[in-house]
Amino acid sequence: PSWHLTNSNHPMSAPQEDWEKDMQLNSIFLERKEDLAKQNADYLAANPDVQQMLGDFLKHLLQRKPDDVYTEAATYFAAFGKK
Repeated sequence: PSWHLTNSNHPMSAPQEDWEKDMQLNSIFLERKEDLAKQNADYLAANPDVQQMLGDFLKHLLQRKPDDVYTEAATYFAAFGKK
């Protein structure tokens, strides 16, 4: 299905089928994708607690195997918000 960004003047606002085939738009997409991957890697490198916390949560899920992951996540992370 086609989709549009909010800003119709933005080069990536073309229908999905069009920008995937358009070399310039695809290049813009790939550059943005690389930029985001680098920003995310930099953030994780600067904040090792994030990886530790997510790893702990994943272990928690795999041990308990809850039917409702969202409720389990809310319960699990609620404990971090209490002081």
